[in-house]
Amino acid sequence: MKNIRNISLIIAVAIMSIFLISSVAGAAASADLTYLEMALPGGWYQYDYTATNTSTSSEKLWDIGLYYDEAAQGITFTWLNLPTGWTSDEPFWAGFEEATTSPVPATYTVLAGSSLPGFSFKTDSQIGSIYFDAYFITTTNGLAFSDGMTSGTSVPVVPEPISAILFLSGGATLAFRRLRKRQNA
Repeated sequence: MKNIRNISLIIAVAIMSIFLISSVAGAAASADLTYLEMALPGGWYQYDYTATNTSTSSEKLWDIGLYYDEAAQGITFTWLNLPTGWTSDEPFWAGFEEATTSPVPATYTVLAGSSLPGFSFKTDSQIGSIYFDAYFITTTNGLAFSDGMTSGTSVPVVPEPISAILFLSGGATLAFRRLRKRQNA
């Protein structure tokens, strides 16, 4: 009887261990890039990005790359703003400049569970969602990688006040003429 109880206890501990071990998830570096798209005069579009570090541990986001489709070569691109400490020496790449040669100060990284707005650029093409990749510094000072597609929303084009006034006054004039024509007939 004592042996059966011991065997039952061992089996129960083994089953509980399997459930506990399988429920522990490993740390995963991941990011999310969301944008607000605005149409500008002259066929330009402005994109304002926010980078969110959705990592499950203490990984620090320090480098981001945004990629156009291969067919979109020749598109004009201009950075308008980058967060403090972030630089870019080429289009569609932003990161802390000294990240590969020295420790990255925590003030220039995006900590797990945090967001960093301020990545803003303009382009002469409406690009919408695009591919991105992100690099992280792990808790052991190693590197981790994540990638995905950006997501966002477009701000509807709002006419300038003068254009709206001209449009409404033109419509009112046409309505007044039509009403007057009916009364005279």
